[in-house]
This record gives sequence, C-alpha cells and structure tokens, in this order.
Amino acid sequence: FVGQQSITIIGSQDWLDVCESNIVFIANIPIGYPKTDFVSHFETYGKVLSTKFVDRTGVSFAFIHFDSGLQISYDLVLSYYKSFCTKISDLSQYFGEDSTLFEDIGNTSIAFGKREIVKQIEDHFWSSDLSLVAAKDSDCQSADMSSTGINPFEDMHQIYGTLYLGCFEATQDRQALIDCGIRGILTVMCAPVPPFERYRDFKYHYIEADDVTDQDLLTRFVDAYDIIGTYTRAKTGVLVHCGAGISRSATIVVSYLMRELRMTLKESMAFVRTKRPIIRPNDGFQRQLSLYEWMGCRLDGNDRRFRQYLLKMFVPSNCRQLSQYFERLLYVENSTANLRLGPKFVCKHCHQKLFHEIHVLKSTDSTTDWTCGDLFIEPQIWMSNAIQSLAKSVAIIKCQNCVKTVAKCLRNQEVCNCRHHQNVHFLKIKLYDQKWIKEM
Repeated sequence: FVGQQSITIIGSQDWLDVCESNIVFIANIPIGYPKTDFVSHFETYGKVLSTKFVDRTGVSFAFIHFDSGLQISYDLVLSYYKSFCTKISDLSQYFGEDSTLFEDIGNTSIAFGKREIVKQIEDHFWSSDLSLVAAKDSDCQSADMSSTGINPFEDMHQIYGTLYLGCFEATQDRQALIDCGIRGILTVMCAPVPPFERYRDFKYHYIEADDVTDQDLLTRFVDAYDIIGTYTRAKTGVLVHCGAGISRSATIVVSYLMRELRMTLKESMAFVRTKRPIIRPNDGFQRQLSLYEWMGCRLDGNDRRFRQYLLKMFVPSNCRQLSQYFERLLYVENSTANLRLGPKFVCKHCHQKLFHEIHVLKSTDSTTDWTCGDLFIEPQIWMSNAIQSLAKSVAIIKCQNCVKTVAKCLRNQEVCNCRHHQNVHFLKIKLYDQKWIKEM
C-alpha cells in the first residue's frame, strides 16, 4: 500500500486492514535477497496478483499487486495513508542516508532506510501498472501516469529541451545517452562518477553534495546554471543526476528552470514533476530554493537573509567550518554587482578597519521596537584564530594592528529578542563599548 516501512511502523495487521483490490505495496529489499521468499511472505496474507522488481543502487524496488480480498472505501485508505505520512515524517530523522535497518516480520526481513525512497513513497502510491492512483497534495496531480504515459522509475527523463534529469544508473547506459544527444553529465553526489565508469564520449562535471537538510546547494546554483546553459545553448544534451534523481539533482534542475524560464518555485517544481513524477527535494533544499526565489534567482551578497543562511549552514556552535563560510561568502560577494558594504567601523585606538556595516547582525523579521544596545557582528577572516581557539566560555578578540581588545567571542550564542537581534543566528561576536568608531 504505502511503502517499505508500512508494516514495520503501523503493523502488519493494520496494513492488511486498509488494503483493498488493486492496491500495490512498495518495498525496497537488498539486492541479492531471494525475491521469491519476499513475495511468499505476502502470499501468506492474501493473493498476490502480480509482482515487479526494479533494481537500483544497493536495493531492489518491489512492486507487489496485492489483493487482500477486503472491500474498504477509498476515503478510508486515503486517511490511513495520510496518517502513515505523518509517522514517516516523525521517524525519518532517525534514518541516515546510507543506513539500512532491518525489522523481522514473521519469517522474513524487510530492509528500509534510504531517505530518497522514504520521500518517494510519501509522495505516491501506485496501481499494478505503476499508474499513480492518488497523490498527497495537488502539486503531485500532474504526475498521473495514466494520463501522461510516463514511467516515473525510468533512469532518466527529458525535462526541457536538451536537459535531462535522472539517477546514477543513467550514467552507465552509454547508448541511451548517445541516443538522447547527451554530451555533458553533471553529477550532484558525495563523489564524482569514478574514472573507470566514465566514457570518452561525454564531458563530466561535479558538484559535491549529500542529500541532507544542512547541505548547501544554494551557492552552487550559479555554477550549475552556467554548466547546464553551456549545453542547452549549443542544443546538445546534458544529464543532471544524483543517486536516485529525486532530491539533489532535482533541486539543481528546478533552480535552473526558475532562472532560465523566470518561473516561480511552485511553477518550476510542478513542471519538473510532470516530466519526472518522483522528484522530492528535501526540506533543506526547498528552503534554499525559496530563498533563491526571494533573491530574484540570483545570489545577492547584500541580502541579510542570505548572509544568515550562510552562518547557519557553515558556522555551527563549534565554528569548525569557518574556512568554508569565508570561501562561500567571498564567492558570492565578488559576484554581486553592487555590493553595499556600508560605513566602516575602525579601532578607536589606531583606526585599523575592523568591519563594515554589512557585517553587523540585524533582524529581518523583528516584531518589537526596543533595542538592547549591544553590537554583534559576523565572523571576520582576521578573527579566525581567536574564534577557532575558543577553549573557555569567552575568547578575547584583539585589533590586528595595535593588539587592543575590541571584542569577545562567546562559546554559546546569546538569545536576544530586541528589534535588532530577534531570530538572528550567531549572536557570538560581541563588540566592547568604547572600543570602536563608526566612520561616516
């Protein structure tokens, strides 16, 4: 009925109670597991009308057309489905990207844990011919295979013009790639396509990314846009892929179409779903796409929401990703046509530049008028050693020229609900009063 975790989470009897004719149970099992044993387990509960297995990296998808003989109304089936999706959402945080957990069900074990598959099963449940019989929300209605004739589990789909979206397996079918006119392959994964799995016919590009909510893809959208555009403008094919073609690569394709076709996020997502129904960018990627839309499908170094995003993404409490933060921030600032640094703040003793107005942390969605009077700023490159060597509750930050104390870095960020700091991340670097001057 609803997915590879359904028996484990809602119980085998509950699952049977909501099944009716022409409902398919979708599961993923390890490649190499005896498929006949897997099917035999379900035959003990009722008649299995047909089965289909689709191999993917590390697992096989099992589509089992199961006739329980129960005549339950569709509305009741849908209500159980929605309840299951809620439980999936609550539990999905416990499943790592590469983890495979096993739960004994009777005489067999059902493997689950792939995050992409969890999302895929949340979105859809399928009839015996793999047609979509329902969707979780209206955005998915365009994925109805019965009207489009699209098989959602093809290794790749043509999305727009010469742009294709798919899974890793699509990179291995040389003839299919050539037949589609593909000459470029953009990999969005933890590792590039291995040299021994590449073909001389294609040029390979790579964006490093894991499918987790705290993975930055936003600052890679421009690079991806340029790579894809190189091929689409030349009328040659380009394949964008990740592991399953569901989250990471889908995010890149959606961002490309938002900018290229001036689509909204909702329009672009819906359009890509009409071509590849199983796409489901994770929640973090969807927030990044929303911020990208807010900035006009550009990376804007002036935007305080974007600067806060970088702090949240790269500078957690331990401050161990400072170098990546500075690298990504400088990349965006250098590509921002009209970067507005604002007035300069200098050391009161020697007038050495400390930072600019743009580096002062300020709320973008405050709901109050009072201010605390404190001044918190973003990390500065010249502060790196002091910030990263924080061993006690406070680290002293000194002017790099006269070595006078100008600020302190707190081990734990402060929480302030004043007009300037409400909902602001990284209230850690606090300027001392009377230690700086703002030059107008």
